[in-house]
Amino acid sequence: MAELIAPTSRLHAPWLAARDDWGRGATQHGSGLGEDDDVDSAAGFAAWVAGLHAQRDESRPPPEGRVPATYWWIAENATILGAITLRHRLNPKLLEAGGHIGYAASARRPAAAAWRRGRCARSCAPPRTWAWTGSC
Repeated sequence: MAELIAPTSRLHAPWLAARDDWGRGATQHGSGLGEDDDVDSAAGFAAWVAGLHAQRDESRPPPEGRVPATYWWIAENATILGAITLRHRLNPKLLEAGGHIGYAASARRPAAAAWRRGRCARSCAPPRTWAWTGSC
């Protein structure tokens, strides 16, 4: 069964396989992947994963154009099925088009994202109205 896991550099190869499902350079909502991120090399991937974890810390300024956020991967065994992000607050761009939760699911199992999106929203307190952005 699919589960939400914290991003980890141990799943470099499975993450690259999922990225390749979308296509290199394709937008992967909820992944935190930027155009300039080097995820192909082990060192670049580890730095990117560390950056995702750092964005949880609201005491640190997030990268330009980003907001504090928590990232998860949707995984089943050692297969990455998608990504989901809970943005702790929104900037003007995300208020227009985006929202608190961003997600994408692999063509291997698109229903996984909808189920995990609901689980992500239920796990957050206090309850609020969430705005979604995503692709399946």
